[in-house]
Order: sequence, then structure tokens, then C-alpha cells
Amino acid sequence: MRENMSRAGNTLNRKIEMFSPQKKTVLKSSTISVVAALATLFVCDLASGQQAEYQRRAAAMQQARARSQATMAQTQATVQASAPAARVARQSQPSSNQSLQAAVNRVAKKTTPTPRTAQLIPDGTIIDGGSPIIMDESYIDGGVMTAGEVIYDDGVVVDGCGSCGDAGAYFEDDCCGRGGCPDCGPCWLDEFASALRSGEYFGGATAFRTPAFTQPGQTDANLLAHDCNFGFYGGVNFGVPLCRLSCGWLSGQLGFRSVQTNFNGDEFSLDNRDQTFFTAGLYRRVDYGLQFGLVADILAEEWYGETDLAQIRGDLGWVYPGGSTIGFRFARAQEDDDSAGTFDGRTFTDFYGTTEDWYRFYYRRNAPGGGWGELFAGWSNNNHTILGLEFDMPLTDYIAMESGFTYYLNDDLAPDASNVTGGNINDAWNLFIGFAIRPQGRSYYRSYDRPMLPVADNGTILIRRQSPTINR
Repeated sequence: MRENMSRAGNTLNRKIEMFSPQKKTVLKSSTISVVAALATLFVCDLASGQQAEYQRRAAAMQQARARSQATMAQTQATVQASAPAARVARQSQPSSNQSLQAAVNRVAKKTTPTPRTAQLIPDGTIIDGGSPIIMDESYIDGGVMTAGEVIYDDGVVVDGCGSCGDAGAYFEDDCCGRGGCPDCGPCWLDEFASALRSGEYFGGATAFRTPAFTQPGQTDANLLAHDCNFGFYGGVNFGVPLCRLSCGWLSGQLGFRSVQTNFNGDEFSLDNRDQTFFTAGLYRRVDYGLQFGLVADILAEEWYGETDLAQIRGDLGWVYPGGSTIGFRFARAQEDDDSAGTFDGRTFTDFYGTTEDWYRFYYRRNAPGGGWGELFAGWSNNNHTILGLEFDMPLTDYIAMESGFTYYLNDDLAPDASNVTGGNINDAWNLFIGFAIRPQGRSYYRSYDRPMLPVADNGTILIRRQSPTINR
């Protein structure tokens, strides 16, 4: 009888505990914590692969971990006060908060990147609650969110990259925090399509002139020739993260430019002037601090002769938090050429050509909504003073206008016995105006992997042919 009454009493106590308000509160709090934490983990796994957002994501995870610890401590205190028996029963298997804590630790460890500068938070970003880490107050300028912008909602990072899903093994694979989509926007089919989407496609009109040169096939060094050219250009420039080569620390670029000029020939040749420029190299972009890039440029030209030249070109700049960059660029000749062909009806061989070595300082200012303007000045190894201006201005989300000029000033005078008179025989210039199409839209300007250096043209490769000023 006493044993039956004891069992009935225990059963009654368990039913009372099951329906007690304190127990409901504990279960509800634990459930909410689990759901919130799992939602946080899901959002973080879908976040963009860019390094800055991983940094902020790691900070958000640390905040979530602190909140989870506080919630767990409060829950444990409530359980100890209201349901000792239930607490003992739960201790026999891992609690929800303990599982959550282990998951948070794993994700925080996975998403915490190696030290790197933070990604620029563009104008128009909404900060809604939470306490995200902001590197500089000038990064935030209020306004209304646009497509692809980042939202901070109670410390959780949400962006437009989650829709990409399996965008391709190369971009999706997590490699030192550089995996995921190459940038926010609609998904493409596979790795190759993702790489195509990350590039820019450009075209327009161009005019240029190179320094005077001795006429090929002539024995008299005072018989000089000029060339002035007008035509059109087009090309592509791709930038990709090198996850497997550098663990995301570097990016790579590859591009080419085709230039066609002199459609009706010149005074000494009836042939069109066709040029193909190739540029490939490595670089590292940042939003503040030191950034750099190094590329190889190759020029293949068909005109009155075939000429193949190569140079290396470098960029070293300091980026300020507000978006300005002050830096230094250089180019050095690497491969000269002795060409053969026909000039003004005379055949020739061993006509020497090379590229000009030059050095420039520049100042670039990035616009808050995308685009930039740049001024530069410098000198060359043949006593040129170099001046130039370039700018990029978005017209729509996917199309931008680009234009600029490079002017090589020189005060050399023509020899008295030459067939030309006056000065500026070694002046040179390059002018272009055109459009660029970028499938990434405005997010192109915020990508770490957009190409750092433009594809070479007649402003960055200055051809020097055999002339009185060239010492072979």
C-alpha cells in the first residue's frame, strides 16, 4: 500500500513539473536559443566569401557566443531553483545549449580569417541593431539600402550571396575564408561562368602617337618618320581569387586588348595597324593599408612589319580608409625585337624596337556609389615628363563610361640635317574613351578580386623604335 502511494506521488510530481510555469519558461527559452543560434549559423554559412565580411561574421559569432553563455547561465540558475530532479535527468545527456556552444565554437573557428584589412562598407548600408565592428566612422554614411548591400541585424550578417547556392566547386569551396560566391548577385552555371561574371568587357575609340624613329631600310639616321593613329579598341579583363595557390591571400588577373587603327593606311604603308595586348599577373587588394600588384605585358603588332615586345609593370599603393589611394607605378622593358618588313616600298631587316621604361606617382579617389578618378605624373628613362588623367563613371548598375589620356612630353629637337624641323619629335600620347560592361554590377567596385591593373595599351606600353635617341 505504501509503495503504491509512493509511486502515485512520484507520478503526480512529474506531471506537476511537466506543466509548471517555470519548466515551460525554461523549455521555451532553450528552444528560442537553439532556433536563434541555428539561424545564425545558417546565415553565416551563406555569407559572402569576401574577407571583410568573414571578419564581421566572426565578430558576430563571438557576440552570439557571449549571449549564449549568458542565456545558458540564466537557464541553469532557473532550473536549479525550480526543478532539481529535471536538472539531474538532463545532466545525463548533452544539453541543447552545450550543443549550441560547440557548434558556435566550430563555426567561429572556421570563419575567423587570417589577419587582413576589412572590406569597405559602402554608402547606403543599413545598420539595424546589434553592435558590429566598424573600422572607421567614415565607412557609414546612412541612406537607403540597395541590392547587394550588407545588413547588420542584431549582430548577424545578411547579404545577397545566399542565393548563389552551389555556384561551382572553385568558388564554393571554403579555403581560408575565401570560399563562397565571388560576389553578390544572380547565380551562374559553373566555375567558368562564375569567372566570366567576375570580369569586365570594354570597348571604345582611341588615338595615339609614338616618338619619331629612323625610317627602316635607310642608311641615313636623319631620315625620320612620325606615326599618328586613330581607331577602335575592345577587350576583357578577369580577376579571380587564387584560393589554392595562395590560400586567398592573393588574386590573379588575365586580360587582353585588341586595337585596330589606320584603316586607310599611312603615308609610308597601306596596311592597317593591328595590335594585341596581353596582361597577366598577381595582386592583393585592400580597403586600407598597403596593396600591390605585378603583371607582365605582351604586345604583338602587325603593321609594316611584325613586332613582339614585353615588359613588366608594377603597382604599390597605400589605401586610406575613406577610399583614397596614393601610390607608385613603374614599367621596365623585358623583351626587345628585331623585325623585318616593308616600309614605303623598301624591304628591311633587323629593325630594332623596345619599350620605354617609366615611373609614375598617382592619386586615386573612389566615389561612394562606384567609379573613380585618378591623376598621375612621372618620368621616363628618355627624359619624358609624364602627365595623365583617367576616370571611370557608372552610367547604370552594369555599364560604366571610362576615359583618359597619357601625355609624354619631351623637349628634344630634330637634328639640323633631318627631314623634319622643330621640336617635340619625341612627344607621345594616348587618348581613349569607351564603355565597360560588368556583370557583377555595382558590387564590382567592392570586390577584392577585381583586376588591379588595366590591360596594357599604348599609354602603358610606349614603343620606341630605332632612332637617334636609342642606345642599343
